[in-house]
Amino acid sequence: MASFGEQIEASRVAHLSVRALEQSVRQQVVNAFVAWESGEESAQSIRWRLEAIIRNAYRSAAAVGVAHVSAQAGIPGWRPVGVFRTDYLDGLIADVRRNLRAYKASKRGDADKRRAVSRVAHSAGVAATRGYTDAVLEANRELEDFGFRLRKVWIANFQNNTPCEFCIALHGTEVDLDESFPTDRNLLSVYGDLKGPPRHPRCRCRLAILHVQFDNIF
Repeated sequence: MASFGEQIEASRVAHLSVRALEQSVRQQVVNAFVAWESGEESAQSIRWRLEAIIRNAYRSAAAVGVAHVSAQAGIPGWRPVGVFRTDYLDGLIADVRRNLRAYKASKRGDADKRRAVSRVAHSAGVAATRGYTDAVLEANRELEDFGFRLRKVWIANFQNNTPCEFCIALHGTEVDLDESFPTDRNLLSVYGDLKGPPRHPRCRCRLAILHVQFDNIF
């Protein structure tokens, strides 16, 4: 079993891949709106395009999470079930539809457009970060059935970044796999739960799952 330091470093490398994906999908949203405004996309096709961006962001990030967990567990190529489609993803797609309807019903001025692009890009960014978190948690839940004993740790990013006071307070917090991280409930409504990052828009924190023990239960 890898040391805790090695496991945390591996989570950092995986997180960097997800961050790059997040930036990419945000730009894809901007490009989609430009295509719509220039007449290259119809009102119907833009919805399909944006929904596809959200789905692909979530599932691509989930694939990064699964690859990270399988490597960490020493099971190359292992593919857990129930990872790539969740109620959370459905909720993000519903957000896109709602924001598109609001934009279509507006005067479609510059401020309306900026608001719509910002909100949909935000959903795309969350799809990437949350897709990774959800996949890592679900994959590790399945590992528990094989005798792995796991803990999860919230890690704030201090590299070229100043975390907010809430993320600093969470830094280093360790909880059980299915336990939510402690937080002020008044600020929890943004994402509905706190199983792991993101804590807020453009949150750069990451989740590390530590394999603390392996019990051969067979």
